[in-house]
Amino acid sequence: MGLGKRSVRAQGIESATYSHFDGTTAAYKAKIRSIFVNLKDKNNPGLRESVVSGEIPSEKLPTMTSEDMASEERKAADLKIKDANFFNSLGAEEQQAETDAFQCSRCKQVGVFVTVFEALIVYPLFLEKMLL
Repeated sequence: MGLGKRSVRAQGIESATYSHFDGTTAAYKAKIRSIFVNLKDKNNPGLRESVVSGEIPSEKLPTMTSEDMASEERKAADLKIKDANFFNSLGAEEQQAETDAFQCSRCKQVGVFVTVFEALIVYPLFLEKMLL
């Protein structure tokens, strides 16, 4: 593709972005900056080739997110991080412990399971009643 056709493509992208954001707004400037950075990224030749070849139309770029413009490698890495964070969050459940310091108010059984939160709130109150 010659320099003239690239220039026409660049003007089309700018024009589509300008009309999408209804003028030169802060959002327009941020989107132009995002498109520029993603197109210049050496690790993202697929996006550049798709835009230059016309596979991605000029009108679509202003509506694409940074995630949409990311390279396949970046998308795979982001998905891996997201899955790892989800897996790690499963272990963040509230911890429980068995203790004989409390008696169940319903069944009067000693040796009940309490959460850390319950132990921090109820146990000091329990000790206070015992000391009175």
